[in-house]
Amino acid sequence: MFLTSIGSRLFAGSSSFFTIVSRMYLVLAFLFLPFHYVFPPIDYNDARFGINAYHFIASNAGDFTNMLLITTLIASTKMSKRSTSIYSIIGIVLMLSTLRFKAFVLVAAYMIFLNNNITAIFFDYFKRKYEEKKLFAFKNIFFLAPFGIVILAPGYSQFVAYFLSGDTTPRLLLTLEGVNIFLENFPFGIGPGFYGSAASSMFYSPVYVDLGWSNHWGLGKSPETNFLNDSFWPMVIAQYGFLGLMTTLAMYRKFIYSYLSFNTVHSFRYSVITVISLFLSTLGSSIFIGHIGLFYILGRFVLDNVPVRSEPFLDTNI
Repeated sequence: MFLTSIGSRLFAGSSSFFTIVSRMYLVLAFLFLPFHYVFPPIDYNDARFGINAYHFIASNAGDFTNMLLITTLIASTKMSKRSTSIYSIIGIVLMLSTLRFKAFVLVAAYMIFLNNNITAIFFDYFKRKYEEKKLFAFKNIFFLAPFGIVILAPGYSQFVAYFLSGDTTPRLLLTLEGVNIFLENFPFGIGPGFYGSAASSMFYSPVYVDLGWSNHWGLGKSPETNFLNDSFWPMVIAQYGFLGLMTTLAMYRKFIYSYLSFNTVHSFRYSVITVISLFLSTLGSSIFIGHIGLFYILGRFVLDNVPVRSEPFLDTNI
């Protein structure tokens, strides 16, 4: 809401800065990638598929994935096809090196939207539904289902590892117990600060004590090794109940209508792919209410207000 009140000239004037920083971030991260495998960090415990996940200077591979998506989309703006391909390849390689479920999905989505013909189809479809205020009509599910299957397939194995594996994972525990609390305290929920939120983790909610979760890895009292506030939807349904869930969904609906951009092909591609990323993140984190969520939104405003060369399938003034 605050960013909408800022003149577009400011964002257009700062676009070069954002582009240069994004390119530098990608190049430096790519140059340090070999060192990650040759000289792995000491006491490194973030490994998947028997490989250490790369996170460069970020605190964890999840945050690194988010920053990579933002910088890759910005770095490939206003460039020749060759330069766009170079930064796209760098971004894709780095995102895959994080070994994150979301990274595999975002790479698939990014590669699909690099095709202008496919982007044109989605541009026309989303713009028409946006103008008709029918983005969330039930029949849209049938149109988007094939696209959803294509982009989700690469990350299916990680989703299984998170939620459907034989071992009861922290996120699965949070989800299952969150549903129980939701049903037992319908429609208001158990109240803020008791389940899945930062406060419930910081002060170790008595609900966790009653559940005996201190004996589970990832659900202990140590803030360094817990996921007590690392799953968004269990927090919403358990703490705020059915009424809170409906309010949250209404807020996200309004957010999407405000966030989608149809000014340029670049801003459209950015807004669609990052919406996918933001909502995927809610399966395992609270990114929407964190500092990285703000980076997503800031990047959208930068690309939305920067004039770029016209694209053949757009009738708008770019």
